[in-house]
Amino acid sequence: MSFYSYKNCNQDCCPGPIKGECRGLREKVCVQVKKVYDSCMQQEQLDKVCVTVSDMIPVCECECNQPFTPPICFESCRSSSYTGTIRNLVIDRICDRPGFARVRCAVDIPIDILFTDSCCREGIGHGVITVSKDVLLCIPDESIVPFTMESLVSAICVSGRYCGNNTFELTICVTVILKVLAEVEMLIPSFGFCSVPPCEEFAENVCGERGASFFRPWGRIDARLAQRTAPSAYKKWPASMAIKLAGFGRAPSGWPASSPRSTGLLAQAMRTTVRRLRSTAWAVVAHLAATAG
Repeated sequence: MSFYSYKNCNQDCCPGPIKGECRGLREKVCVQVKKVYDSCMQQEQLDKVCVTVSDMIPVCECECNQPFTPPICFESCRSSSYTGTIRNLVIDRICDRPGFARVRCAVDIPIDILFTDSCCREGIGHGVITVSKDVLLCIPDESIVPFTMESLVSAICVSGRYCGNNTFELTICVTVILKVLAEVEMLIPSFGFCSVPPCEEFAENVCGERGASFFRPWGRIDARLAQRTAPSAYKKWPASMAIKLAGFGRAPSGWPASSPRSTGLLAQAMRTTVRRLRSTAWAVVAHLAATAG
């Protein structure tokens, strides 16, 4: 039997169009997703953890045939992947708390260790840190669709030292996120298909900003200055109008010509323009001189 057969037609739990006004919602859509039933995060600091690296290779490929010269000096380390490996998973359901279970497992965190030798050659080694977890999580009931456990991990070293025999002693900060997931089919409301916009070509405009500043010396500072120093009757004027009036060196009709504020505005605006034109001219001259040389 199909979702769209006559027996399932117009059922609330089946995909299909949405009737009535629902603020743009058009239909009920069945999608296949990973549902997160539960999740938890733990952070802890591990002190004096011994990690044996599987291989110690130079960072520079041109020095692969040269062995490292002791002593080895620890530099740093961090996790090489955000996905951990869960081992020895044990799930015990709790009878007096339906839906919950005790989850015990070991999480392997891959890390990369950076170091240098006595000749200041940099090397890298790959190792694994194992963290034991014993937590309480919400576990779905047994069904046809099985649930899985996944982990997100992060590790950053605080300090460390080389102990010999490819072994490092580390103090490391570890973050582990455990998730209970299941691949399910969810019925969700939909606004329809996405409308894909056209791509915008990337164009680097090198001369745009300099050209604009050369031909338009007025900026935001002058605009704010004009609005701040104008009489209260003209504060509602846009900044561009105040700049144009100051640039022409005359006040509009109705502006008190003998007002000290309007006179000071014009004088200060003209002085700012002259200074900016001079600095721009000197920059152009220096650029032409450097190009000619």
